[in-house]
Amino acid sequence: MTTRPDPGRRVARLAILPMIVGPIVLAASWTILGIAANAQHVACWGGFNLTNIAGPLALDYRFYGNAGTALPLLTYIAQAIAAYAILYVAGRIALRFHATTICFAISVFGTVLVSLCFCVGYATSFSDLVNGGFLCGLGFELIPYGGLIAAVLAVVLGSLIGWLIQRQIDEASIR
Repeated sequence: MTTRPDPGRRVARLAILPMIVGPIVLAASWTILGIAANAQHVACWGGFNLTNIAGPLALDYRFYGNAGTALPLLTYIAQAIAAYAILYVAGRIALRFHATTICFAISVFGTVLVSLCFCVGYATSFSDLVNGGFLCGLGFELIPYGGLIAAVLAVVLGSLIGWLIQRQIDEASIR
């Protein structure tokens, strides 16, 4: 006799979706950006290597003195992954209140929205990185902030979408 998993447990597994997909999307975006930038001889930062990228990031994050290469880059990575962590936490909170449709909407809709935000952001900032200019690399440095805004927007819209779906389900069950 086979037992089917509880639907609540399946949705609970779905809540982890942002934390699985997020790092994969970011790693793929950064890899493609790095490969393309090396092939195009990027003008910003005097070349596309981690030491040259960490310097402007250290200034942006106000790491004065000898911050090294690792701290600014790890801060950038943490800030980018924080957008997906917001989705995960919001999904877990929705599960805590037994709002499975809201969790589903936040996890799926939110992950897609934030991933598209990052992909489009890195794709549009590439021309700025290659050509250089007065605000060289500013788009690259601002993308994690856009991801955080997209995550909060996804939580709000996902909650609204999940609530509307649940309302329709409840009305259909009454009839």
